[in-house]
Amino acid sequence: MKYAREHIKRYWVFEYRRALGVSLITFAIALSVGIVFTVLMSNMALPNPIDNMMFWALLVIFTSLVLVSSFANAHILSVKYMNIEEHIQHTKYVGGWLTILVLGAIAFMLPIIFFNNIYEPIMLTFGFGGIFWVLYLSVRFLFKYSYYEIAIGGTALWAVALLSAVSVMATNASSAAASSFTLFISIISLIIVTGFIGMSLMVNASNEFAHEFKIINKTLQEPHKNQARRHR
Repeated sequence: MKYAREHIKRYWVFEYRRALGVSLITFAIALSVGIVFTVLMSNMALPNPIDNMMFWALLVIFTSLVLVSSFANAHILSVKYMNIEEHIQHTKYVGGWLTILVLGAIAFMLPIIFFNNIYEPIMLTFGFGGIFWVLYLSVRFLFKYSYYEIAIGGTALWAVALLSAVSVMATNASSAAASSFTLFISIISLIIVTGFIGMSLMVNASNEFAHEFKIINKTLQEPHKNQARRHR
């Protein structure tokens, strides 16, 4: 964000780190709740697939609303303190950033439809890891800042995908049990990685806020200390 003043940039970093953290934690919780509900429904005497679909649809809508509202709030709070020139430039960059994210998400998730059941969970993990890397690199390229937590998450998901693929190819697994196990590993990995990265983002955002508060507090107290020295 070379187009923005330094304090605006630091505030933007804080707000978007918090928005990312909230979004990832919400995603992890929603995915966990959805899996638990699906398992409970499958153990019923007469499971209703429509109820399952409706529940997942509500989870997707809820998660999407949290994600959109979090980033919209971060954007509004960030541009609130920008001047006209900064606001215009920032809007252009955010528009380009969102375009890159949408195209990146489509590019990494679309290949899932071309793989059979045993490799679909692996591609799901690989796709989310790719989205993490698109997010990290796009922020690094456009805004000149690195959310290293996102890079760690993308690397972890790609590592899980690679290990799962090697395991499947080494054992020549093609049974329903092997497919279910691969799906289980992929879902658990998504929940753990997104939840952990989300918590890391929230903790680091809080630490940054505390650090900025200490600097401001020290700056405000400095004149009083100098005045006290003069009186001595």
